[in-house]
Amino acid sequence: TPLDTSIPPFDAFITQDSNPALAARGFLQTARKALAENFAPGKAVTPLLRQTSDMVDSVLTRLWVEYVGENSAAALIAVGGYGRGELFPQSDIDVLVLTREAPDADTAPQLEQFVTSLWDTGLQIGHSVRTLAECAELAKEDLTVVTTMMESRHLAGTTGLIKALAEIIDPSKMW
Repeated sequence: TPLDTSIPPFDAFITQDSNPALAARGFLQTARKALAENFAPGKAVTPLLRQTSDMVDSVLTRLWVEYVGENSAAALIAVGGYGRGELFPQSDIDVLVLTREAPDADTAPQLEQFVTSLWDTGLQIGHSVRTLAECAELAKEDLTVVTTMMESRHLAGTTGLIKALAEIIDPSKMW
């Protein structure tokens, strides 16, 4: 389900001089208000959950491009309920920043700026920055971690990493 057409696109909130995270805060406030107005008892909630997820997707992917870049070797992955595309209005936004190797001296500051910008938006962010090897190790140790990663979807960055993650956490290999 596309975003409610009464909600201006996120890019409409960004000007040449604006801070993207603060612009995101304004967009999110406007979008949440519009989505809340569309809620009514007895009305199906699933489309609103999807629209809420899409709204956050637009913010996170735009901030990723702003701070990390389109051609990053890292990947931004939605996990858990957010990874399923089902996001309740006050839910935590759980994301995984996935890398093949530990971030280098160039990438680490970019990722730090990105994560800082997420907090500046006012979203309730739950984030982790992990390598594929760390994901594999954590998945073997903690069932909640592996199930969270199983409910994941790619948002930005390299797509090869989410495919590698899917192979690592494949149930036939985990148990």
